[in-house]
Amino acid sequence: MMPQKAIVFVQTAYLGDLCLSVPTLKNLKKFFPDYQLIVIVKSGLSTFLKELNLVDEVFEIKKRNWMSYLEVKNKILKNFEVEILISPHESITTARFVLGFKSKYKIGFEKFWNGFIFNLRVKKDLRLPDALRQLSLIGETIVTGK
Repeated sequence: MMPQKAIVFVQTAYLGDLCLSVPTLKNLKKFFPDYQLIVIVKSGLSTFLKELNLVDEVFEIKKRNWMSYLEVKNKILKNFEVEILISPHESITTARFVLGFKSKYKIGFEKFWNGFIFNLRVKKDLRLPDALRQLSLIGETIVTGK
């Protein structure tokens, strides 16, 4: 049996940042209804997403515990074929976590240091509110495949 195709969304920041991700998550479900939408959050935040009934899978990581990151990564890689990975979270720890995933698209905000991690980097427009900046990560390139 082939693993199910998935989109992995990494948002390991706090609840407020996760709330700002909701429009992006809704649009991912809209544009990719046949994909499993997996979100990786910090410990204690999975209930929020589960109650919204917005995503298919939620995995929690424990900050400052690299083994929890590896356990989550291994579970995902064992059970899913990750086609798209999106990370609005810009920490080096998150970037290191993302590095081990193989996917057609790895998308994050452009930083001087992360060109070898993400194959699609989006310039962060600081004039926009954060919810709209996150939506920019799923722009035309990913939706149209161009």
